[in-house]
Amino acid sequence: MTGMAAYGALYAVISPGASIASERAKGWSRQLRTTPLPARTDLVARALTSYLVALPTLGAIYLAGAVLGVSLGTTQWLEMTGLLLVGLAPFVIIGYLVPVDAMAPAFGGVVVFFALFGGAWGQFFGHGAMLTAVKLLPSFWAVQAGKAALTGGNWPAEGWTVLACWTAALIPLAVFAYRHDTDAA
Repeated sequence: MTGMAAYGALYAVISPGASIASERAKGWSRQLRTTPLPARTDLVARALTSYLVALPTLGAIYLAGAVLGVSLGTTQWLEMTGLLLVGLAPFVIIGYLVPVDAMAPAFGGVVVFFALFGGAWGQFFGHGAMLTAVKLLPSFWAVQAGKAALTGGNWPAEGWTVLACWTAALIPLAVFAYRHDTDAA
């Protein structure tokens, strides 16, 4: 269930990126820059929208899990939801990075790549170099977040570090793309 929750939430979090890319192509970001709205406010609003889109997906997967016999306490459900959403933070800004005409292939490729290697459909790697490489992906830690909530274990510092690094690397790229769009006018 945690793998499917991570997969569903990953797809849902990336989906609003299509509207971001579309608005960038139409020049809406340039229009926003003429207002007193700070760029970070736009980014935060987009991130919150992405998370709100993911919540119904998680709710449907949780409902299916509960119907099929998954029994968790309220704290575990909330912890799993919170950790999954944190684990997906790097994916929220993808719409700033991909042109509108590349969104469909990017969505498909990004979602499948990260879901597959993140272990959303089961881990086909047990140990060694492949596991070491996969632990560098934010989707791996999103799946592990769900598992940590289910087992009552801690989410390791390594997960927080990987997510922080991915997010820290992608935000400047998104800011650059946002500024580039407005400078192109």
